[in-house]
Amino acid sequence: MTSAGFRARCTRNTARYVRVPWFAFAIVVPERPRTGTQLALIAHVALATPDPDASDNTDTLRVAIRR
Repeated sequence: MTSAGFRARCTRNTARYVRVPWFAFAIVVPERPRTGTQLALIAHVALATPDPDASDNTDTLRVAIRR
């Protein structure tokens, strides 16, 4: 856990330019969050070799608790 929240690191060893269709994550919180609480999942992909287009290596999904 960091001061900003939890952090997980996943590593997948594949050859460069091999398409990985998706990863699945489950978020479990120790206490029920309030309605409207914002959760953010930030994903970053990195390669051992330089990426010619690093602009598409990070994405963020934000979700608000609805009930």
